[in-house]
Amino acid sequence: MIWIKKLGEILFFLVSCFLVLLLTETMLKGYFRDSLDLDMEMWKYAVNLKEKGEEYPNYHVHKPDSQAFLMGNRVTINDMGLRDELDFSMKDKNEFSIFFVGDSFTFGWGVSNDETFSELIEKKLESKAASCGLKIRGYNLGVGNYNSIHELDLLTSISRFTAPDLVVLTHFINDAEPVIESDRPAWYQRTYLFGFVQSKLMRINQRKEFTNYYSDLYKSEGWSGNQRALLAMKSFAEKTTNFSLEVFLLPELRSMGPESELSEVYSLRSRFFSHNEYNFTDLSPYLSRFEPEALFVSLEDSHTNGFANRQIINIMAKKITPLLQERCL
Repeated sequence: MIWIKKLGEILFFLVSCFLVLLLTETMLKGYFRDSLDLDMEMWKYAVNLKEKGEEYPNYHVHKPDSQAFLMGNRVTINDMGLRDELDFSMKDKNEFSIFFVGDSFTFGWGVSNDETFSELIEKKLESKAASCGLKIRGYNLGVGNYNSIHELDLLTSISRFTAPDLVVLTHFINDAEPVIESDRPAWYQRTYLFGFVQSKLMRINQRKEFTNYYSDLYKSEGWSGNQRALLAMKSFAEKTTNFSLEVFLLPELRSMGPESELSEVYSLRSRFFSHNEYNFTDLSPYLSRFEPEALFVSLEDSHTNGFANRQIINIMAKKITPLLQERCL
């Protein structure tokens, strides 16, 4: 009968471990439900709002008709996989439409839907458009963790359904990252316990200074591949839109100004856009007038907050308004 006793002890141990894990999972889920923890919120974003792409199976796309509460804001993904509280609609003949292309900054990480570029431009230029019988419409093609190659693929995919008047690309410094294939998360990777442990291990392993990381990106094959994608994006916009492509170069908010440790990288990036005759605007001179912390979503998250996005939209509007006026003629 000794084996029965041993079996009982093993069973008791396994059940106890399961109950401890279940209790831990429940506590973590409650604790991080409305949190502003950057790492956990990024994990929730990946698990709840992303899925393996069918057309581009090597990376993730937004899950259509999904919602999540992230960084204190309700995030809604519409039927076309774009961040928007309205379903996707074809362009109206009296509509001046703008595709906003980019990564998590364009997506609006950490801000409400009303404070994303696509929504802010509608409010900013609504009266000007209405004065000549037009309606301005911004489409949010921003996706977190996308680089220029991903962004080109999404732009060409959405453009098959409706062609915009203008494409606006917000290029962040890490858009030079290489494409990394991603798999569908296994069941255990979707647990809060896994997300919590993974995020803390990643934080421990992130020993490299962000300035060194960004500098290395522009010496890698990843930047070469992204340059090719940017050239293809320019060519595509010239062929399919009325007003081609406007580019806005977004700096790392933690390192701006003439004394920035990233000045060499910024210069290299600007030379590429200048040499290839893009219409581009460097946002650094405008944003560096403010204290960096005034532009952050939070002290640990240097994504642009609502205030910063409104400053950026003021600059964008100055570039877009003449194009809108031309369309009005």
